[in-house]
Order: sequence, then structure tokens, then C-alpha cells
Amino acid sequence: MLAHKAVHEAHVAAAEVIAGELQGNKELAAAAFNARVIPSVAYTDPEVAWVGLTEDQAKAQGIKVKKGLFPWTASGRAIANGRDEGVTKLLFDDSPEAHGHGKILGGGMVGTHAGDMIGEIALAIEMGADAVDIGKTIHPHPTLGESIGMAAEVAHGSCTDVPPAKKLVSLTAGRQKPELATVRALCFVYPSSRRRILCICTVLMSGQFGGQGGHPNPSVRRLASG
Repeated sequence: MLAHKAVHEAHVAAAEVIAGELQGNKELAAAAFNARVIPSVAYTDPEVAWVGLTEDQAKAQGIKVKKGLFPWTASGRAIANGRDEGVTKLLFDDSPEAHGHGKILGGGMVGTHAGDMIGEIALAIEMGADAVDIGKTIHPHPTLGESIGMAAEVAHGSCTDVPPAKKLVSLTAGRQKPELATVRALCFVYPSSRRRILCICTVLMSGQFGGQGGHPNPSVRRLASG
């Protein structure tokens, strides 16, 4: 999972430090590996990729963050691929000092080819990009990669592809049940809010699909009980 880190460390050691010593270049010889973040990928199906700060880490460190979550059920490419169980999440600095324009601190993706796209989030962190920088970067459509731009727009409050979070429940109630894969993805990306997500899904759907039994999908019920 971290072969990419080793390669960059080797570049510093061999191409810079050793070369600097051989050339008598003190500045080059003093080079150090100082990457701000290192992406990680779990090559499962679907893939899981993350980089930078997580929500749990931010909470533990007392860092206030604003998150942008884009479900792949709203991605035309994911739907066309028949693999819309993914989700893309970005975290931005939401401290008072950021004045509403906080830089990106971390991000994660669950879905097919997530590992192929996490590099853009790593680059955004290295470059100190904010939600506007990422959201206004034109991503080709329809692609899975545009979910990164959409997640940034969600955080900024300018995304037109998904309803605002406060209106999501009222717009979804009674219209369609959440897919199991989507529920699983949300629970993975928001581990600290897992119970809340499952409770919302169960309460939202119990009155519309099956009444007394909770969520109509037995797998979701098992996930909730676990």
C-alpha cells in the first residue's frame, strides 16, 4: 500500500542526497523527504482510498472541519457503470481563522477506481487548495473523478447535483429506499456517525416500507444491529 512512499524516499536519498555529496553540493546533500501527506489505498472491491486528516483525527485534535460529501448515486458515470455504491468526501479547515475559505485538510473515497483518483486530493492538500479552487476546476463529464469537484461544491454550498443536506431527508422520504451499498459506504466514511446514519435510514423508511419491521432490507437491519 505504501510502495509509492518508498519510491519518493528513494528519490530523495539516491538522486539528491548522494548526488549532492558526490558533487560537494551541501544544499542538495541536505535534502529531506518532507511530503505533507501520503495517500493510502485498500485494493478491495470497491476500493477504499484516503489521504490527509480524517474526521476522527480532526475531532481528536480539536480541529473544526467542514465536510463535503458527494454520493456516487448522483454520478452519471457511476450509474452508467452500474457501480454507484461509492462516495467521495472532502474535509476543509473550518476554524475562525479560515474565514470561510479554509484549505483542504483531507479526503476519502469509496468506490471503483478510488485509488486512481486519490492523487488529485493529495495534490490539492500539497498545494493548499480550498473548496472554491477544487470546485471551479473543470472536471470532464461524465467521469468518476468529477465527484471530487462535486464534493468541494457541496462543502462550499454551491453544488446543484445534490440537494442541500438540510433538505435531503424531506426530499427523499417516501420516494426511494437507500441502497445497501450506499448505506455501507456512508457508515465507512463516517464511522463516528454510523448509528445515526442507520437510525435515519431505518426511521425514514420504516413507515413507508413494511411498517413494524424497520428497514425493509434485512442486510441493512443486520448492519444496524452489528
